[in-house]
Amino acid sequence: MRQFGNVPIYGALARERREELAKGAVDARNKIATQEATIEQFNLQITAQQANVEQAQAKLASAQADQKQAQQELYRVTPLVRQSSVPERTLEQATVNLDRANWAVQNA
Repeated sequence: MRQFGNVPIYGALARERREELAKGAVDARNKIATQEATIEQFNLQITAQQANVEQAQAKLASAQADQKQAQQELYRVTPLVRQSSVPERTLEQATVNLDRANWAVQNA
């Protein structure tokens, strides 16, 4: 230990402490960068999941529209078949189409 007059100089200790603090600051910056990257990954995943939800909602809306159309077609042909205005096969096809549309809504 050197002295300056009656005051001891702790050069090596001070230098070590500065180096420790500098290393701690670098470590803290690295941790922050890692956490920011993790947050960005979460944000990307959230965006992807939101797109998946929107796609599923669109698929459901489309299936519901098809279901409504199939239901209307069945209502339209039922009395026509009873009146023998259209072949019974038309009613069978309308029933199958409604069944398919119902299945699509349930699985959308």
